[in-house]
This record gives sequence, structure tokens and C-alpha cells, in this order.
Amino acid sequence: PIPTHVLYRGVYSEPRDEVEPRGLEAVMDWDDSLPGNRLGLAQWLFDRSNPLTARVFVNRIWQMHFGRGIVETAEDFGSQGSIPTHPELLDWLATEFIESGWDVKALQRLIVSSATYRQSSAVPDALAAGDPDNALYARGPRWRMTAEMVRDHALAVSGLLVGTIGGDSVRPYQPGGIWNPTNSFYEYPESDSIPNDEHHRRTMYTFVKRNALHPALRNFDFMNRTESVARRRSSNTPLQALTLMNDPQYVEAYRALAAVVLTTGAATRAQPGQSDGGGAASQHRADVRAQLRQLYRLATRATPSDAMLDRLELYYEDQRAAFTANPDKARSLLEVGVTDPDPSLDAATLAALTNVAAVVMNSPDAYTVR
Repeated sequence: PIPTHVLYRGVYSEPRDEVEPRGLEAVMDWDDSLPGNRLGLAQWLFDRSNPLTARVFVNRIWQMHFGRGIVETAEDFGSQGSIPTHPELLDWLATEFIESGWDVKALQRLIVSSATYRQSSAVPDALAAGDPDNALYARGPRWRMTAEMVRDHALAVSGLLVGTIGGDSVRPYQPGGIWNPTNSFYEYPESDSIPNDEHHRRTMYTFVKRNALHPALRNFDFMNRTESVARRRSSNTPLQALTLMNDPQYVEAYRALAAVVLTTGAATRAQPGQSDGGGAASQHRADVRAQLRQLYRLATRATPSDAMLDRLELYYEDQRAAFTANPDKARSLLEVGVTDPDPSLDAATLAALTNVAAVVMNSPDAYTVR
């Protein structure tokens, strides 16, 4: 091994005391029988007596499911970090994790099958006032999806998501000028030159340029890849709504979702008791409400109330009338994206339902995990 020295004030030419490789003794004493290499470090890290490794990992998994960790500062368990809200729970989970043989799947199953996780995420006024951050876990978790999940969710509910595993990075829709001569020697390809499937791959395959992040991802708090980050901040800005309303990736997904609803037989069947002899107008309204109900279910995993359906129906009929009066506007909306609209569907109807899908998919219910 090459001798390593403490450098006086970091000056490479002024070595002081020689140091040996070992773990941080402030965390746990180093066993001199361990080899002074990466194998020894691994054995020290996963020693049953190490007070941090299991707790830090368990806290990360808890944070993934609840939106925040038992120790909120998942990146800092030191004196500058937050104290755990439930230290006994953290200790117990860490012990269970070790006893299971460091079984990550068993840990996840333990958390998501718990009574704490399976609570309703509804927020009564009393809990909102006394525990707005849900630090006491008196209700189920509720948090906004990450940047990758927001995009993947839109593609999944629309049926566009390509589930192929593995392969090269892809370059989906991105505004022009993000890659420019000041930060890149390369040009971002035009969307028409990229195969359709590459636009619809999971976000984890999106090419990441560290000095020019994809703007749609950055708007949803995608982190800079030059830094190691244990938790992401979750913001709420107008740029997010503008992205969801105007980005071709999402507009195309909304149109595809609308087409799925219009071409699915179950969507056009009236609910029992809705069209009992009321004639064509009554049947039309029942069909529309069935379509809106299915669209809402696909987008949010929830069932809309009658009052919500009334508002969506009013908006749909207003949009349908506007697109019927202006076919060019409907055609312009349906031409967004690399996939072609279904020619068998009425353009005004498809465009109107696309805008309804945009409204529903821009609501907190669509992008909130709860």
C-alpha cells in the first residue's frame, strides 16, 4: 500500500502524520483484525454493531414510501441533522432489517403492509392544524410524484409508455436552444427524426446532460447529476402547470388517453339508471358522463363525485362546441406529437376530450401519491 499522510493545510508538498485506512471511530471502533482495504470497510459498515448503516438505509426506504423520513434530514444523521420523530420505531425497523439478513424486499413489505401506511390520506381540519407535515403519522402518506414518475404516469395512463427494459439512452421531446454552443458541442435531434418508441420510453432512460438538464424534468425538481442527493425538495410553481399544459409529451399523452376512453366499449356504456327511456339526448349525456368517469379513474385512480362530473361535463360540452365551430383549431391540437390521431374518431370530440384530460391530469389528484 502507498503511504498516506495528513497534508498540512492541504498542501501536497508538506506531508505530516501517516494515516491508516479505517472507519470513522466517532461512529464505531475499528477492529484491527479487519483488512485495511475496501473489504475491511464493507465488513465494518455491515457489522451488526454499527449504529448507522441499517438505520440510514431503513430511513431512506421509509422516506420513499412516506415522502419524508423518520429522520427528515436523510442525508445527515449527525449533530446538524434532524432528530428522529419516532426513534424507537427507527431502532426496531433497523433491527428487523438486520435480522432478516438485510432483506430489502421484506423491509418494503413490512412497511407497506403496516396499519400506519394503510391509513386514509384524507386530512381532517384538526390534523391539518396540529400536524400539517404528518410527522406523527396520524394519516396515510400523501406526496407529489417525482419528476420521473410524473412523466411516466402520463405515458402509462395514455397507453403510450414503452415498457422495454434496457437499451441505450433516448432523447424525447425537448425545446430548442437548451443545448447551445456555450454548453454543448452537440445538437439535440428534432423530434421527427427520433423513432416514436424512443419518445415514450421510461424516464429513467432519458439522456441527462449535466450542464443542460431537461427543462421539463428540472421544473419538477429533478436534481443536478453533479451532486449526490439523498432527498429531493418538492416545489409547487407555475412552471409545472405550464409544462403539463403545453409540453408536446403531455399534450400527446392527453390525446392518447382521450382516444383510449373513446374507443373502449366500457366507456360508452351508460351506468345503470342513467338512460332509462330519456331518448337520444339522455343517452348521449349518459355516454359522455361514463367517458368522463373512466377518464378520471384512469388519470387519478379515484372515482369523481357527481358535482365534479357536472363541472367536467359542462367544460367538455363547451370545448366540443368550440372545436366544432373551428375545425382548424381542433386539427392543430390533434397534430401535436409524433403519433397520429385515430382517423375514425370525430376530431371535435377527440379534441374536446383531450382538453378535459389536460384539466384532470393537471389536478393534484393525478400526480399525488396517497
